[in-house]
Amino acid sequence: MTPSHNEAPPLKANVVARKLYLHISDEWQLTPVQNRKLFSILSNQQYEAWMSGELNSEHKDLLTLVSYLIAIHKQLHQIFADPIQENAWISKPNREFQNRSCLKMIADYGFEGAQTVLGYLENQLN
Repeated sequence: MTPSHNEAPPLKANVVARKLYLHISDEWQLTPVQNRKLFSILSNQQYEAWMSGELNSEHKDLLTLVSYLIAIHKQLHQIFADPIQENAWISKPNREFQNRSCLKMIADYGFEGAQTVLGYLENQLN
C-alpha cells in the first residue's frame, strides 16, 4: 500500500524489527495466535499495521520486545547445537518458569517475562 499525502510511510525500525521477528517466528514455528499473544502490548490496529508492514509510528515498547526476542534467539543458538532442540525449547514447559514455556512467560508477563527468560538463558552460559 502506497501512503497517501496524509499518511507517513512505515518507519524503517518497524520494518526491520518485523523482518527479524518473522524470521524468528518461522524458526520457532509460532502460530498466528502465539504471535498475537506475544505482542499484546499493541492494540489490534497497531498489531495488524505492524504485521502488514505499515506501522508508521514509533512504538518503543514494540522495538524493546523484539530486541528481547532477538537476544533470546541468540542465546538459544549458543546453548543448543541442534536447531530442532533449540526451536522446540521455546514452547516446552520449564520448571524454572513454574512449568510455563518461554512463550507463555513472555505472553503473560511481557517485558518482565522476556527479561526473566533472557536472564535464565544467560545464566546457562556462565
